[in-house]
Amino acid sequence: METSKKIQNKEDINPKDIFYKFPDIKADIEALKKENNSSKLGKLMVDFIKFMTTSMAKYTENNLKYIEDYLIMMPIDIKWLFVTEIDKFERPSPEFQYIAGIHYKLYKQSKKYIKEFYDPIMIRTNQENIK
Repeated sequence: METSKKIQNKEDINPKDIFYKFPDIKADIEALKKENNSSKLGKLMVDFIKFMTTSMAKYTENNLKYIEDYLIMMPIDIKWLFVTEIDKFERPSPEFQYIAGIHYKLYKQSKKYIKEFYDPIMIRTNQENIK
């Protein structure tokens, strides 16, 4: 199995790279997925949310596309982690409003985001509520 140099060297992926230069690290994330490395994927998701909610960086359409591509490529358990981590914020907090605003923009402008991120999360949510 071929893994990237970054993964071979056991370096962690910098979560801000998802926001600023996702195409450059996409192969590293794909390698983690192929290895079923849920612990590193989960840590990356948590760290990405921390980066986003502490920096609250201004974003461009490119940044939104990078976020969309990252969220879409994640396995469902890591997508679910995104939702549960966001749910920890108080609704009126600036952090929650920032992330919710990004989600809303992606939801409104991308059918792919709805089909490959939002819908699977809603199915999982409904399954959890049935239990």
